[in-house]
Amino acid sequence: SVWRVPEGALEWDAPREDASGAQAVAFSPDGIRLLVTGDAETLRQYAWPARTEERRLPAGERNRSIAFHPDGCTFAVAACCQGGSEVRFADVASTAPGFRPDRVTEDCDHLSGLAFRGDGRWLAVPGRELSVFEYPSLRRAHRFDRNGDRIDAPPADATGVLDSAWTSAAFAGPGWVACALGFLLRLLQHQ
Repeated sequence: SVWRVPEGALEWDAPREDASGAQAVAFSPDGIRLLVTGDAETLRQYAWPARTEERRLPAGERNRSIAFHPDGCTFAVAACCQGGSEVRFADVASTAPGFRPDRVTEDCDHLSGLAFRGDGRWLAVPGRELSVFEYPSLRRAHRFDRNGDRIDAPPADATGVLDSAWTSAAFAGPGWVACALGFLLRLLQHQ
């Protein structure tokens, strides 16, 4: 559902098949696109405020997060699967039936709270660890464990099964990323 906040009025309710299992929504920076995804294994892209469906993408199971790049031309979606998850990318104006071939693969069964930094040069991917990638090269630049300490590789006992994970991330200024782990909030320096 989309609500007009000042009036507290319902603006639009997605068709039932679109909203079934919805877990993540995102408006483009210019407000003319709306993305909806979740457990239905499909990502839907709408023109806004026309409310017309522009396309559907097969998104995989348990999609928990969508993040628009600040340029509004590209978005990332976290597709979570047992034994491994991916961040997939697509171009808003594309008519291609699927995602681009570039992707980030993580060895965990839960990703959420994707975030691009305001200048679009970095992407934070919260999971069992918090990874920060350069964009668009997708080179992993930093990885932080549950305590917020930098790590160079996954721990030896990493099994791909979620016991606790970073749930959200947001960039603050040129070199900091804030992230949440349950009731904890950490501010980490990534540059």
